[in-house]
Amino acid sequence: MKRRYILFLDEVEQVHREEVGSKCFYLSRLYKAGYLVPKGFCLTRRAWEFFKESILLGKVESFFGGDLEHSLRVGREIRELILGSVLPEEIVGEVREAIRELSFPLAIRSSGLEEDLPLASFAGIYESVLNVCDEREIWDGLRRCWASLFSEAGVYYRRKKGYFSPRAFQMAVIFQQMIPTCLRGVLFTRDPVMGRQEIVLELYSPSEQEDSEVHFQISRRTLKVIQKKVLSEKEPSCPERLPRELVRLGLELEAFFEAPQDVEWAYFEGKIYILQSRPITSLPKENETVYWTAANSQEVLSEPVSPLTFSFFLPMIERGRRELFQFLDLEEFPKREYLKLFFGRPYFNVNYFRDFLKALEIFPQNLFDTLIFGEELSISDTFHLPPLNKKNLKKLFWCLYLRYRAKVLLETFSKTFLKDIQKLENLPHTDNPKKIWNYIEKNALLAEKALRMHVLGTGLAGVYLLFMGEFLKRQRLDLTKEAWTNLARGIKGIRSAEEGDWILNLAKIALDQPCVGYVLKEVEKGGKEIYLLEEVEGGGKFLQALDNFLKNYGHRSLMEADLAVPRWSENPEFILTAIRKYLDFGVDKLLEKRRANRSIRKYFAFQVRQQLRKGFWAKLFPWKQYLFEHLYLSLEKFLPYRENLKDLALRPLFHIRQGFLKLGEIFTKKKWLSQNEDIFYLEYEDVRQICLQNSFFVPMEKIAKEKRKLENFRKILPPRTIAIGEELTEKTPPMKKCLQGLGCSAGIAKGIARVFKKNIDIQSLLQIQPGEILVIRAADPSMTPLFLVASAVVMEVGGMLSHSVVVAREYGIPCITGVRGATEIIQNGDHLTIDGAKGTVYIEKRVNLSF
Repeated sequence: MKRRYILFLDEVEQVHREEVGSKCFYLSRLYKAGYLVPKGFCLTRRAWEFFKESILLGKVESFFGGDLEHSLRVGREIRELILGSVLPEEIVGEVREAIRELSFPLAIRSSGLEEDLPLASFAGIYESVLNVCDEREIWDGLRRCWASLFSEAGVYYRRKKGYFSPRAFQMAVIFQQMIPTCLRGVLFTRDPVMGRQEIVLELYSPSEQEDSEVHFQISRRTLKVIQKKVLSEKEPSCPERLPRELVRLGLELEAFFEAPQDVEWAYFEGKIYILQSRPITSLPKENETVYWTAANSQEVLSEPVSPLTFSFFLPMIERGRRELFQFLDLEEFPKREYLKLFFGRPYFNVNYFRDFLKALEIFPQNLFDTLIFGEELSISDTFHLPPLNKKNLKKLFWCLYLRYRAKVLLETFSKTFLKDIQKLENLPHTDNPKKIWNYIEKNALLAEKALRMHVLGTGLAGVYLLFMGEFLKRQRLDLTKEAWTNLARGIKGIRSAEEGDWILNLAKIALDQPCVGYVLKEVEKGGKEIYLLEEVEGGGKFLQALDNFLKNYGHRSLMEADLAVPRWSENPEFILTAIRKYLDFGVDKLLEKRRANRSIRKYFAFQVRQQLRKGFWAKLFPWKQYLFEHLYLSLEKFLPYRENLKDLALRPLFHIRQGFLKLGEIFTKKKWLSQNEDIFYLEYEDVRQICLQNSFFVPMEKIAKEKRKLENFRKILPPRTIAIGEELTEKTPPMKKCLQGLGCSAGIAKGIARVFKKNIDIQSLLQIQPGEILVIRAADPSMTPLFLVASAVVMEVGGMLSHSVVVAREYGIPCITGVRGATEIIQNGDHLTIDGAKGTVYIEKRVNLSF
């Protein structure tokens, strides 16, 4: 039988590269060069073209005729057509014949024509189907590979890399024998995360009882291990010589292909098999350092984020970014990433945001450093007028229009949003996945609208906060720094601050009802249950107040941006713990503390007004006073929107979580998942396809792998900032007596340090004593009610507009962010003095180390 659509690996030549794609072409080169590559064949691009013309009937051509939203919609329709199609007999016959040369189980891998290129790898974009054991699974795997050409992730990646044309949407598919492995992994001949010269080796051993994994960093020059991390309870058992053999193999492949390589390998019966080798495409340019920061993102996602959550937010963020660039008439930055996962946590590209501000031509390039990332602007980093051209005048017009329409726009949106969200409060009582998915998508649309308004509110709050600071600097007033932060506190209507007042009210009820307080203490000891409150005097009043609180704030939680995390309405233990801490501190003291803070803003406003009135010219031309009043009132107007619109966005996220849990329950009943919560380890688009097709196609092995990966990432304490392009050096923070950060909330505080290297959880709360100074990496917005019992807060991560900083100012708590190495240098029990205006932390007395 003459083959039209199939080439075995030893038959692929240079002329066939366009037929088989880069992945298959590289494998065939290695196969013919004598390297151990599993036996297999390639279903060429011609098969895809034949299938497309026979089954899709021109549908693909319409895919390219519109904007991003059009491509995503048509892409979904094409995927559904492919997955539900009957394969042409001509293709089925050839594959069936070729399969006789192999033996089960098989691996079916995509080989896109634009895949594994020097500038774009498409890693993780296309489907691979493993452990294929019968003919039905072969055809399902082939359909899935072809359908992945039109995945949402693929569409975004292609547009970003510039490979969005009919020619780019073609695919060959590789069929290979699976290697029964006890050891497998990945080897990078350059560090793909940091861009360093070291070799990175990840070795993984699957097991029915317990999987094990180890990570090596190895010197290219000496082949010695620089760093070794065991990422599981048990270290994988492997031959001592294997890491060195793998390194030598990787260096051989780098020389063979004349480029740094990403090598997927398997070890079986003393032999190393190459499953894939492709160029590493994400390395920085020579002499270029790219900075990535977890500031801001680690506030709301301090732990590794679930795959479902990240895949839910990423397209939403990208749509908003593209629309913002179009609105501001900015050109796209070619081939630049702005958001990426390191150690399972989101990091932002600092260079990207600075370039964005540079393109706007009005703000200092490190503006985001002050507002979000936690670095202080110097006096010289000031605002300046952009060139007066047509493009900039258009930007200025729309910015001014937004400013003067913003309050009406934001208030109207908030009212409409609350009405819309009420209509979606009740999850549909059905086991129909399509109806549940429809409910999720309606909530997702509301969440996206709220997040966009949150960005607008944040922008306005940030601009006025910076303008106020710039104004005070230029006037050379006394107490400029103290005035700047104090003028941004004591503002009514900030929901995240009012949340603490609600909890304080609950504590007041518990104080007034001794039986309630006693039961809460017993619950803490584990001796009683919360339901006993129904039986004691005053318990009904407390439970009614608690129920009202949860109706207003039950959608909040620690790590509240992650869909996988339970909310307070599901488990109110955090709230009960906070109430106990308020009782320990003294409820009356806390109430007085809150009342005193509200008058501070008025005091500093009075001081500024007095100084601005000094002098003959100030009285004759009081324009500075008018400008100050405008800035003062605008801060009062827009600062609450930073917090309140985020709170609105969290409400539909709570509904979305309930919808996914319902889907998890349905999938578990069908034996598709082991437990309901496994759904959070799937990708958002995968869940969508499962609901629409009512069939499950994600391997259980993939879910188990994601679980292992996140568990391993949780053991890692990630750096605040990653500099890609710098050499690996072990940096120990210097033991200094005075640390410097960004003063975000003015005030002087003295106290004993309570240090948390990771974000605070329920168990950590039990350790906090009233009056201590909290020293933490980052503060989750939902842990801020605990700020009331602290005397001050010192953070490694955060900026002037960080959610926790806004709340700290409202509580009158001195707060400093951006203190590098604070959790390493400061120890539990150290005596500290902090100045929240100057951003200084003084270590007055050490518990274990004297100066």
